[in-house]
Amino acid sequence: MELARTRSLVLLVDDSPTQSRRSAEALEAAGFRVRLAHNGREALDDARRWRPDVIVSDVLMPVMDGFALCREVRREPALARVPIVLHTMTFLDPRDEEFALGLGATRFVLKPTNPADLVAEVRAALSAGPANITPPASTVEDNAFLQGYNQRLAAKLEEKVAELEDAYHRLEQQSRQNELILGSVGEGIFGIDRLGHATFVNPAAAQMAGLTVEELLGRPIHDVLHHSRSDGTPYPFEACPSHKVLTDGAVHRIQDEVFWHTDGTSFPVEYLGTPILDHGEIVGAVVTFTDITERRLAETFLQHQAWHDLLTGLPNRTRLRVELDQLITAESPEPFALLLIDLDRFKEVNDTIGHPCGDLLLQQVGPRLRAELREADTIARLGGDEFVVLLRGADIERARTVAARLVIALERPFELDGFGVAIGGSIGLALYPEHGADGDSLLREADIAMYAAKDTRSGYTVYAPDTDRHSRERLGLLADLRQAIDRGDLLVHYQPQIDVRSGSLIAVEALVRWPHPTRGLLPPDEFIPLAERTRLIQPLSRWILAAALRQCASWRAAGLDIPVSVNLSVYDLRDQDLPDLIDEALAKHGVPAERLRIEITESSLMANPPRAREILARLRARGVQVSIDDFGIGYSSLAYLKNLPVDELKIDRSFVHEMAVDPGSRAIVRAIIDLAEVLGLRVVAEGVEDEATLAALAALGCDVAQGYYFSPALEPADLALWAADAVGQTDLAA
Repeated sequence: MELARTRSLVLLVDDSPTQSRRSAEALEAAGFRVRLAHNGREALDDARRWRPDVIVSDVLMPVMDGFALCREVRREPALARVPIVLHTMTFLDPRDEEFALGLGATRFVLKPTNPADLVAEVRAALSAGPANITPPASTVEDNAFLQGYNQRLAAKLEEKVAELEDAYHRLEQQSRQNELILGSVGEGIFGIDRLGHATFVNPAAAQMAGLTVEELLGRPIHDVLHHSRSDGTPYPFEACPSHKVLTDGAVHRIQDEVFWHTDGTSFPVEYLGTPILDHGEIVGAVVTFTDITERRLAETFLQHQAWHDLLTGLPNRTRLRVELDQLITAESPEPFALLLIDLDRFKEVNDTIGHPCGDLLLQQVGPRLRAELREADTIARLGGDEFVVLLRGADIERARTVAARLVIALERPFELDGFGVAIGGSIGLALYPEHGADGDSLLREADIAMYAAKDTRSGYTVYAPDTDRHSRERLGLLADLRQAIDRGDLLVHYQPQIDVRSGSLIAVEALVRWPHPTRGLLPPDEFIPLAERTRLIQPLSRWILAAALRQCASWRAAGLDIPVSVNLSVYDLRDQDLPDLIDEALAKHGVPAERLRIEITESSLMANPPRAREILARLRARGVQVSIDDFGIGYSSLAYLKNLPVDELKIDRSFVHEMAVDPGSRAIVRAIIDLAEVLGLRVVAEGVEDEATLAALAALGCDVAQGYYFSPALEPADLALWAADAVGQTDLAA
């Protein structure tokens, strides 16, 4: 029976080509054979010729409607028992259904919108078997009914027309409102068809392109805005992400592209390409873009400030350290020499003729040294009157030769306000890999050699182990530190972090202290660098992490539920097992991942950006928050920064401390806060020591503050008491 049904012939009658095609496709997919007719007259002729198994007809059609078709079919003896299904899209009225059935229709129903329903209707009509209906004898009553039907239909159509007019007016108002909205947004928006031609352009997009909306409509947007890459080379449409949107139907977010003005200048953009789909078919795309020129200028400014000494314009300490790290971690490291230079008698210049003259002298040191070096050699200022020269590929002989020339160069008088000042300099030499395996060690050895040169007044000295006046003391301290970690003889104090707007306590930072049996309470800067130069930094970091999480769990049990920040070093980031170790520590102490914040210094992140991004992404996936510590003094590329999985920037205290009185520091703080806002990051200012600094930070929109103005780092019990006293304090920034 099923086999017979699926081979049945359906005569489909509808004056809508689109509706006919969709209905026919559905029936054919279900196994039926289909003949199409566009009106009742054509259908009657086809029915006489093809003898269909079932007729499915619309009611309202030109030439002959569905009612008349039904009546005529029933008058044909050969067709009298063919099932007829009449469809109407207007409305169902009991009188209409009674009339249709009286004319010989098998069913009178609303036209199905779902193809599956249509197939079901046909199968139901076939299952009912041949119709057994007496053909209508008179057309008088038929005509009377049709007249009434037409009157009801006219009234219904009039009602529908009124509804459509009302809907049109609402649509027109909404369209106008949408036009106003799109015209008011600052982002550029344009729509394109499958060929990339503009179908819509908002005023902002036209203004950025330097054209009018009318000049852009209908034109290939790629040829107008996106024809070349940032270096000026051609950018074929086939390689453009907008073209990919039109071919793969995916959303594409692009961050490093440029658009072009009509005058030939370009501007950096971020843009989002989204496909326009019509019943699953890609018919075009919408591109939304933003001019990020101001952001790029801020990035350039911050990058320069981060990598260079403000006074001399030379690379700074952290820029030097990243260069050293890159040299040492290269696949085939080349030897190099570090020359650490300390100016002699510089303090006398400041004391006798003033700091402005001292600054002028420091600005002349770089050019004086550069004249004796190759272009590939690097000069950096460490701070004060200390400079470093990095000689790539140098052996001991070349290092000695260059050092001797630099000593002579520094002995020549410097011209300051019309008179010459002779100062001289002392230089310490350290070579890689002979004297150290990392940048910190080499700088330390060069520093030791420099002091030896000062003591002997030899001009320069090459590092030798017997010149290390601090080696025995360092080794003893190292042994004590290892023992303190093993025994758990360290302390962790906690410094509050305060919401600038509400004044509430929102987190604490864990800061380690070492109660040395003979030296007293040592701050971290007296033993952390020592641990970082050895393999002690990882066990030390794990001890601090465990202690902080244990204390966090204790506070939570007592009702004080605050996140705790823990500092990690660059060496911790090299450990692929770090995320798993943190997982274990969180589980052991029952602390949710979101209550832990990991602080990594800016220089640590940029020592190996791909590795840092991988480790931090794994931590973020677990719910751990990530903070960049000492931000502003490092050398981070902002192209890397915006892709790093971080939540927070901590402005270095050196900028915060001076911002209330130093316009330069205030400008840097403002730039960092603006950058963080663009990137959606929280900002913490370290080293807040007075109300004026806090007020300045609040005015700039800083989120969180930390420093002695609120509280020093406290022991756990004292922190809990401090937190209890601080409850209810609000609006510290007012």
